[in-house]
Amino acid sequence: MGQGYTLGGEEEGGITRQQGDAMSTVPAEELAKRQALGARYHAQQRINEIDGLIRGYRAAVNLIIKEEKALLKEKESLQEVEGLGK
Repeated sequence: MGQGYTLGGEEEGGITRQQGDAMSTVPAEELAKRQALGARYHAQQRINEIDGLIRGYRAAVNLIIKEEKALLKEKESLQEVEGLGK
């Protein structure tokens, strides 16, 4: 443990900070590409989530409209039976 402290602890097979820094050095251009890719991924995930919500809302609205039409039709037929007018 002459390097200071370890990441993950030596008993867990950890590495020193210096070893970790050497292993995780990524050129700035590559890091920017990775970050852009991650941002696109998360944006697409949110777009997919929104699309799913919209489909669900449209389905619910269509069911409500269908039920409304059925109720209006029933109401009209009941008014005709009794001669109740509108």
